[in-house]
Amino acid sequence: MDTSRTRNKKMGFARLIAGNIAIFGLLLMTVEGLASYGLLVRDVMTTNSLAERRHTTYDPDLGWVNEPNVYIPDMYGPGVYLRTNAQGFRNNHEINAAVPAGKVRVVCSGDSFTFGYGVDNAHTWCEQLSVLDPRLETVNMGQGGYGVDQAYLWYKRDAAKIEHQVQLLAFITDDFYRMLSDSFAGTICQARTRSRKRHACGQKRARAEASLLFHVGHAKYREPEEPAHCRVLK
Repeated sequence: MDTSRTRNKKMGFARLIAGNIAIFGLLLMTVEGLASYGLLVRDVMTTNSLAERRHTTYDPDLGWVNEPNVYIPDMYGPGVYLRTNAQGFRNNHEINAAVPAGKVRVVCSGDSFTFGYGVDNAHTWCEQLSVLDPRLETVNMGQGGYGVDQAYLWYKRDAAKIEHQVQLLAFITDDFYRMLSDSFAGTICQARTRSRKRHACGQKRARAEASLLFHVGHAKYREPEEPAHCRVLK
């Protein structure tokens, strides 16, 4: 009899401990869930809108480009300004069609790293080239969120209007993946989708054209052929 009572007491004690552990675990899960929800709400409330929205506009060929003559004094923080010239390049001055005497003009193409996300105009790597060598005049044609295709197509369209001796394309792995995507950070998807639709098969053509960037110099090349229905839809 005593043995049975002792066993029952031990089983009751074990169940009590197990119950307390279960309750404690549920409380921890509840607290963790509430904390995660609170952090999510805080992030949603404090996260700024996509920075590119402040200085870009829709472009039917590229998806989005810089607005011309933009000046935002505290774009990335106090005193960290952003300025675009009348041509939409991130430069503090206009770029003449002809290269200034005694200068070598370099066009910088790429994504936000080239554009200079987080720094002012004077501290982009493109502008710093001219600081390191005053003989250089640099043109910043970087843009946040661009894939290699967009960077090249912008260069082909607008850099053709200015003389230059050198083009530098800076890219990261993601820039190639962006060539397969119709969205950027889940936001500017409509612009990019319209750009893809307008070119109708333009993605394949852009890949072919972008591959030309890896050929050194100005060797002649044959333009990639477009399907007939692509030419009609242009």
